Amino acid sequence: MTTHYYLAADLHLGRRVRKTKQALRFDSYDALDRLRNVLLADTADQAVLVLAGDLFDRSEITAHAHDALCAFTDELYQHNMRVFFVQGNHDNSSEDGYTHGGNAGCIPLHGGLTDVCGLSVYGLDWQPREQLRAAITEVPPCDLLVLHCPMEHLLGFEGSWDLAIDDIPPHVQHVLVGDVHIADKHQLPSGGWCFSSGSLHPCTLAESGKHGCWRFDGTDAVYVEIPTRDIIRLELRTEADVDAARATLSAIPDRRAERLEPFVDLRYLPALAQVVDERLGSFFLRAHVLDSYLSSGFTEEAQTVDIEELDPRDALPLVVDRKAEPEVFGFIDELLSLEPDSAVARINTMVENAVERLNTREDA
Repeated sequence: MTTHYYLAADLHLGRRVRKTKQALRFDSYDALDRLRNVLLADTADQAVLVLAGDLFDRSEITAHAHDALCAFTDELYQHNMRVFFVQGNHDNSSEDGYTHGGNAGCIPLHGGLTDVCGLSVYGLDWQPREQLRAAITEVPPCDLLVLHCPMEHLLGFEGSWDLAIDDIPPHVQHVLVGDVHIADKHQLPSGGWCFSSGSLHPCTLAESGKHGCWRFDGTDAVYVEIPTRDIIRLELRTEADVDAARATLSAIPDRRAERLEPFVDLRYLPALAQVVDERLGSFFLRAHVLDSYLSSGFTEEAQTVDIEELDPRDALPLVVDRKAEPEVFGFIDELLSLEPDSAVARINTMVENAVERLNTREDA
């Protein structure tokens, strides 16, 4: 009897590349539908789905996100497919019944050894670094360990990762890890594999790579790509750059019928505004374009630093508490929905409140 284990993570239901782009609000749900189609088309005797955290984008789960995931797992359940999961830092503070195993066919893995169609699987929900490093030493022998944490080989920034490959116990055969949105397969010292599926859909402008899941047969795996929007980033400093951009955009197929129009991050010098409008304006009908001037945002000095390619959402997790990360993103989304003057006033209020709390603490 053949079994296919689909290994995925970071669904981030409710997330979109840009909060202000209403047309993108269904992207995460469309990606979930495409994953469902992959699973239902599988021809193995058995198929199961294992999720390595961040099923939702916010710990305060919306009714839409909750219902979408319940409908997804219920349909798989009706086809005798089970879903196993651990919680990520975006799920972890939720008190919702779904993420505590309250949905038929969706089984939590945290802290227990589970037989999944003949494969022994152990899971750990997201937890702060020191707790995780202690918990990893208690993991029993298993065929697959499911984690949600940043790993050194996927990040490399000193102090930004929680575990390294060498921290995985030698009696663990394979690992599925969520959190870092990079698709990767890295060999363990034991000879097995550490799988990172990446996010199921682009969550930031920096995520222009492939998206999908691993199809694992118990020994090795192949990556199954899920169709998503192309992320195209263009910087225009001369008219020649505008013509090159036109050629790039002309080569993109019209995917409006699939709701997969590309997202174009278009930045240009103010002097090119009229030329951009004349030569690229027609493409705005079949792409989602975020256009801005190169002179706004980072200074020239900042552009010489490697971090300029990072979207703010990518940089923030490196400096904020992981448990608070979803709330930080929520604050960003709130700011993006406000008019500029209101956003400035909101930030000033936050700063004033923080200073007041600090002064109160010092007086005490």
